[in-house]
Amino acid sequence: MVRENYLFVPEEEGLYDDEELPVNVMHEYNQWLHEESIRQNEEWLKQFEQDAEVESTVTSDNNKNKQPNVAWLTVLRWIIMLPAALVVAYLASRLAILVIGFGLTSEGYSNFSFWTRFYLVTSEHVVLGIALIFTAVGIAPSHKHIVAISLSIFTLLFTGFLIHSILLLSDYWALWGAFCLVTSVMVSATNVYRCYR
Repeated sequence: MVRENYLFVPEEEGLYDDEELPVNVMHEYNQWLHEESIRQNEEWLKQFEQDAEVESTVTSDNNKNKQPNVAWLTVLRWIIMLPAALVVAYLASRLAILVIGFGLTSEGYSNFSFWTRFYLVTSEHVVLGIALIFTAVGIAPSHKHIVAISLSIFTLLFTGFLIHSILLLSDYWALWGAFCLVTSVMVSATNVYRCYR
């Protein structure tokens, strides 16, 4: 079969047989590329699955090794929580007394005036209650709202136990301090409960 191109140049006979047409060659080449891409994707998938298995094995081994350390750390945090909270609360209340005392004396208040005593007692006990609750909640590894409620109930019971002695001594500043402590503890515990429940 003789064909002519657009320049009207006659083609040689037998140059294009039906089996070797460029369309057939391109079709075969596209099939080969498709098969090659499928084979390569399967290889990548196998390699990915092997890497994922190795990574999960390494991760599980690391988790098994780290699990006892995490357990000891959790137990240690529960043990240290209450003593650390008491120490931090005491130091924070002492710092509040220093700061308020310096501020009031720099303003010209006498150390024996009513307002100086009022501000010192109020700030000491409010800071004591807030620091106690928030330090314990910060150290506790879990159940933070339960820790806050438990500490507030403990503080309420302890203060209630001391009220009789305070009234017998007629120390009204201590009574005001106990009221400020209980109020700050309750407000702090309520805030923690709202955040962590």
